[in-house]
Amino acid sequence: MPENQRRSHSPRRSSSSGTKTKREKSSNESSSNTKDGASNRNRDSNSFKDNYRQERNRTVSYSSGLKKERKFTGRCRLFVGNLVDCDEQEMKEMFSKYGEVAEVFVNKEKGFGFIRLDTRLNAEAAKAGMDMTQRKGRTVRVRFATHAAAIQVHEFGSYVTNEVLEQAFSQFGDVERAVVVCDDRGRSKNYGIVEFARKSSANNAMHKVKDNLFLLGRTPKPITVKAYEQEDEEDGLPEKNLERQPGYQKEREVPPHFATPGTFEYEWAQRWKSLEEMEQSQRETLDKQFKEAREKLENEMQQAIKDHEAMLMRQADMQRRQEEMRRHEEMQHREEMRRQEMMQKEVEMMRRREEERRYQEELRMQEEARHREEMMYRQRQDDFMRRQEEMMRNDMRPMPFPPRGMPPKGPRGDWGPGPMGPMGMGPGPGMGPPPHMHGPRGPPMGPGPMPPMRPGRFDPEMDRKRERADRDRLAARSPRDHDKRRKY
Repeated sequence: MPENQRRSHSPRRSSSSGTKTKREKSSNESSSNTKDGASNRNRDSNSFKDNYRQERNRTVSYSSGLKKERKFTGRCRLFVGNLVDCDEQEMKEMFSKYGEVAEVFVNKEKGFGFIRLDTRLNAEAAKAGMDMTQRKGRTVRVRFATHAAAIQVHEFGSYVTNEVLEQAFSQFGDVERAVVVCDDRGRSKNYGIVEFARKSSANNAMHKVKDNLFLLGRTPKPITVKAYEQEDEEDGLPEKNLERQPGYQKEREVPPHFATPGTFEYEWAQRWKSLEEMEQSQRETLDKQFKEAREKLENEMQQAIKDHEAMLMRQADMQRRQEEMRRHEEMQHREEMRRQEMMQKEVEMMRRREEERRYQEELRMQEEARHREEMMYRQRQDDFMRRQEEMMRNDMRPMPFPPRGMPPKGPRGDWGPGPMGPMGMGPGPGMGPPPHMHGPRGPPMGPGPMPPMRPGRFDPEMDRKRERADRDRLAARSPRDHDKRRKY
């Protein structure tokens, strides 16, 4: 079918394949969005198996397109004989009409030379045009020169092609041509020819392949190489090219014929025929033995390959299981670490809560103590204010605000030492109101209760600071709070 017709039928198929790929993409996206831990493990195991199958069934793709013919290769080199008084320039002019010439060599003493043309087709045309031509009274002989950088490869399988052979031997040097020899039906005969651009590359390939086991594919069957012996199957040996040796005339006296029984020639011909038959039979027997040995080795190799693949599958399965176990252990370890971290966080939170509770308890106790102290201070302050109001109603001079825990000031305006009453109650001599205040307005102030003294040593400066702070705190309170305190 022509290419345009095949392309005309392709859009529908491509559209359906496009929708199919879209559905596959959407399904893959939805499945990837709904994955969990178990599906991840299954997916990993499946991907591992797929990778193993891909590695096992891995194939190397080789370009099978038509390659452009290389110019000036070894197959385009010609041998020219029977040259008389010929130099390189003259020889080049002789063959330049058949194509480009790249290499010319002439040995004037022996009368031969070599010349290289650009393509094989031009070389064949030059051979056909120049062979058996007359030059200076002598017949010029032209034939293809032996390729010195060619090797012959044997013992490879039926799946080896020209491209495989070229790629396999390109590591040893520049390959001009690689071909697998086939029969008349196009089936491989399991040997081929590789032609290098340089002879050193061919020698390198032969040495390395002989010293090592070189495989062309998956089958563990090494190849063998040997030097390529070029044969002339086209021209052969014409009668005019045969050298006339001494036995030529005797051999040609008798024409071709069948030997007559009972004669001398029949007896010796029969002996030669018997030797050939014995050699043929032994060769067939030997070939049969080698063929059976090859078949046996081939069967053993195939079974060994199957066993090896099964072992690789078991190893891959074991590795997959080990990988799953390792992941499971890592997951358990991470989970255990997570639980320990959570427990540590819980313990830390409980410790902080306990510290917070203790701190709040301490604050509450301090607040209660401060509240009790303030209530006691307010009570003493209210008592003191009540006494001052009673003294003002009795036309007595108001006394300054005494320090906390100290008696009122004496007549001298200080808290200096002086005689106290019995048991520390009431004013002693020198204490109490002045004499001019004992008028008719009322009786003199008698003994009354005194504020308790603080234990320990008395510090006047510290007491003044406390007094000042108490006054500032009382002044900062609103009258409404002061009325509430007085009500209660």
